[in-house]
Amino acid sequence: MREVTPTHYRWGGEAEIMAIILEFSLPAESFALGDALEAVPSIEVELDQVVPTEQQSLPFLWVEGNALDAFEQQVASTSNVDQFRLVESMPDRRLYELDWNDRVDCLVEGIVEAKGTLLAAQATGGHWQFRLRFPDRRHAKRFQSHCVETEMPIDLSKLYDLSKSGFRKEYNLTEKQYDALRLAYDRGYFHEPRAVDLADLGTELSISPRAVSYRLRRGISSLVEHTITTPVQSENGGR
Repeated sequence: MREVTPTHYRWGGEAEIMAIILEFSLPAESFALGDALEAVPSIEVELDQVVPTEQQSLPFLWVEGNALDAFEQQVASTSNVDQFRLVESMPDRRLYELDWNDRVDCLVEGIVEAKGTLLAAQATGGHWQFRLRFPDRRHAKRFQSHCVETEMPIDLSKLYDLSKSGFRKEYNLTEKQYDALRLAYDRGYFHEPRAVDLADLGTELSISPRAVSYRLRRGISSLVEHTITTPVQSENGGR
């Protein structure tokens, strides 16, 4: 997979990634394979992660389920696929190469113009779920404006940035918790086996191993609270 090089700026002597993540859903009938997904609801569809270009319009599609033949028959007659070619076949999973029609190209055009990267796109039942990355908020807003202008009915579920300040704000982390978690990850504390221990991290942070452990536990607790258990409820405070 090709990656877009992210923009950086200097913060506290270290480079910080500036990028915006946009998550949204789109009715299948307004994007792709609506008829096929409705006819074969047990099928799960996933677009290959890619950086779309004007010449490369999301060409590869993974399909998983126990009704692959039925799905293939439906796609053969759908109105938004010009060509449909099997690339790889496994018992319950197949890879296809497709040429899409204008509805798909319209979304891709918006992604390309806003310098976006497709991180994830899955469809089950009647909706597609997308996760896109943009260099900054200006580009993310440009993509949203494209969707409004082209009357593409996206349902925005989440927009957040990956900068240090944005990440902390999104997941309600204190700066000390963020720094401890980032250092622990970079140094291999979460690897198996661990590359460093709490004492090593404490030396770099100039605190005791016990204090490192406390920051990591509180930081992980906040991440779990704001990602797995419930949506973000507050942007204030920390621990």
